[in-house]
Amino acid sequence: MPFIHTLFNRLFMIGSERELFALITAAPQDPAGFREACARIDDWERLVECACEQGVAGVIHSEAQKAGVVIPADVARKLERRVGIGWLHQAWLRATLADVLRAFAARGTRVACLKGPALADRLYADPGLRPSADLDLLIADADFTAAIETLSALGWHAEGGHPDRFHRWDRHDVELVRSNAPAVELHFRAMRGFGTVVPSEDLLARARSHRLDGIDTLVLSPEDEVIYLALHAAWHLLERLGWLYDIKLLVLGRSELNWETVRSRARDFRVEMALAFVLGRVRELGAPVPELRRQPTRARAWATERVRRFVLGTPTPPFFLTGFQTLLCDSAPAAATFLAQGLVRMARVRAEKYLPWIGPQGTP
Repeated sequence: MPFIHTLFNRLFMIGSERELFALITAAPQDPAGFREACARIDDWERLVECACEQGVAGVIHSEAQKAGVVIPADVARKLERRVGIGWLHQAWLRATLADVLRAFAARGTRVACLKGPALADRLYADPGLRPSADLDLLIADADFTAAIETLSALGWHAEGGHPDRFHRWDRHDVELVRSNAPAVELHFRAMRGFGTVVPSEDLLARARSHRLDGIDTLVLSPEDEVIYLALHAAWHLLERLGWLYDIKLLVLGRSELNWETVRSRARDFRVEMALAFVLGRVRELGAPVPELRRQPTRARAWATERVRRFVLGTPTPPFFLTGFQTLLCDSAPAAATFLAQGLVRMARVRAEKYLPWIGPQGTP
């Protein structure tokens, strides 16, 4: 199975993608391998652009310095400028997150940080090297209304009004926006997708304390975080190499990570296929990831990757994205249910376009 994944990925990678994959495979534990991979780069400018798109420009900059690699001067200046802008953006995100966490603490709402600054703070030698676009927070479903009120008091609001009953049933998060501030994605479930629901309550109960910029918060346990990061990457078609690198760093830096617990929870959550699909890619990046007991068949892995590549980066209809996620469901009944839900979702979106009065009518 790893051979099939590797062969297929190599066949469909263009030059810069293949070179970037080799660099991230060597990082952070193999400076010599990183230098060798750099020596094979034909177009540094295109590689840096690809690294920016994939969320690993900061990693390339840092690892090149560590390995003593000399990047062409004009490209190096562009890379340093991009990394510097990223650093400023991360500082802005961290300051905003601190305000949000204080507000939740004052109200007594239990909240865990997903991805973003809290993950960069724990996994990266330099937290400013990991880009984030917004803030992701996990709350219990029962705390949804209180959390919305807390963020509303700070100026955030959901575009188009509060989520309606269908949104709360169909989704696992809601995006809140505020002028001149990063968006906040409020997750009232860890995941709804792949024919299953991963509730937030169990993850919050197992969450660990973490102090970020002098503020106490929560982060997921290592086993839950591996599963969550993999599901998030799968949900978004593995479109950013940086998400896979996050998992690699988590695996490398957590000697206490219990893979038997990961397997057990993946089985309980019914996400073994999605997890195995993503961890196969992380294994190719050089992370010591064992295989799960359940793996996609060769035909299924081939079809899933083919659909992923077809959908990725193209304005394809939502049906194809639903098709990709359906292929990663753990069972035929789960796949049928998920596909039916996707069709209902697409029908509702189309209906709202022509019948706008059936749109959001307030939270349940």
